[in-house]
Amino acid sequence: MTPTTNSVFVWGRNNGYILGIKSPFDKHVIPVRNISLSDKDIVDIQGGENFTLALDKSGQVWSFGANERGQCAQGNDSKQFPIATIIEGLKKFKIVQIQAGGYHGMALTNDGQVLSWGYNVYGQVCFSMS
Repeated sequence: MTPTTNSVFVWGRNNGYILGIKSPFDKHVIPVRNISLSDKDIVDIQGGENFTLALDKSGQVWSFGANERGQCAQGNDSKQFPIATIIEGLKKFKIVQIQAGGYHGMALTNDGQVLSWGYNVYGQVCFSMS
């Protein structure tokens, strides 16, 4: 991130749109600007397995990439999100920290709550499936 320009630059493999750019190219060896995050005032970015989470200054969380296991928190489908999309289920919270795991995400609220979503095969989102 370059705070002076409020831009996020990405590079690497764009598998499942993990870079958050609609690009016909699979990989980018030269950094390119993620336009979908340009006006969001991003303060943190976390990458998981083929998905990315971004936290903006106002405490809202954005996701992009693959969602085959719910890791983008954009519903229970296998849709991919090629650009940053706000996580509607977190809008009522002020998020202060985010973390992306393999196929799950976590967020810490300003009042100390830990929220989690995504793939839970080993209990990584902290709730029992039984």
